[in-house]
Amino acid sequence: MLNNRAITLAQVRRYEEAIEALQRSIAINSELGDRRNEGKGLNNLGIALRYVQCFEDAIEAHQRAAAIARELADLRSEGSAFTGLGLVLAEVGRLEEAIEAHQRAATLFRTQGDRHGEAMASSNLGLALEELRRR
Repeated sequence: MLNNRAITLAQVRRYEEAIEALQRSIAINSELGDRRNEGKGLNNLGIALRYVQCFEDAIEAHQRAAAIARELADLRSEGSAFTGLGLVLAEVGRLEEAIEAHQRAATLFRTQGDRHGEAMASSNLGLALEELRRR
């Protein structure tokens, strides 16, 4: 419920409130041992933190989300976490790491037969490669 509220708040650009709701959601899900929703909350937190330019915290949130997804063998959620991670890494100029994250996301989505996810990850990969080429 808090995770859904946070997504709504982020959609209307109330990022600080979204971050607070996500942090509460993550804490509650952690206490309950609900790793799946804890991971989803962390991924959403990473997105919200990126919007308020808390890049290192966003990177950490996406990395934690990816680790939980990997632990649960949830390849689609792991792909989503790597997509978010790649976007943040590219934004802070860590392009080689961003490229690795986008490649990983594309592979994970491809493994699941998620053509849309694979296309988005591949597009992000292309943008990161283009930015690296310009440097």
